[in-house]
Amino acid sequence: MNGSIFAIEARGSGAHRAPLSRAARVRRFAAGVVISALTMLGLQASPAWAAAADISKGLDPVQGQGFTPGNTFETGSLVRYRLRIQCSSNDSACVTGTVTDVLDPNLQFVQVIAPTVKNQAGVAVPITTTTSGQTVTVSVGTAAVPFEGGMTMELVLVARVVSRPTSGIIPNQASITVP
Repeated sequence: MNGSIFAIEARGSGAHRAPLSRAARVRRFAAGVVISALTMLGLQASPAWAAAADISKGLDPVQGQGFTPGNTFETGSLVRYRLRIQCSSNDSACVTGTVTDVLDPNLQFVQVIAPTVKNQAGVAVPITTTTSGQTVTVSVGTAAVPFEGGMTMELVLVARVVSRPTSGIIPNQASITVP
């Protein structure tokens, strides 16, 4: 079905920065209260309590040949997803972040375009990409050069459209985890 045109859909935790639910706001507030109370008592919160990461995913505004507005792509064209990741703690490092994107079978991984992001010491934070089947894994930071609190970066995942799904829509999701 070469030349077929269909839509691409992007989803991720917090995709398009949807507002937090009331329960999520209450959990964040409660975590802040607990961390503050522990700090006042002279205790240190564990990194799991103190650091968290957010991800948002959407189609990159820069697309190549085979793309037409309305998020439609021809078979064989490249699709670019923009992944914005952030260590959402301002006072403790996430240390490492692992972005996982399981590509739909109608997509074939091409590359991840990663920025050069420097930490407060001026050292470039390591960003590595591995693939296994349809799973693309991007690791950000190490113990020696951590993914620091408040740090934000944007990755661009590029994939080739290899076939047309019967629904006409290719879903795609990504997630991020921190230790």
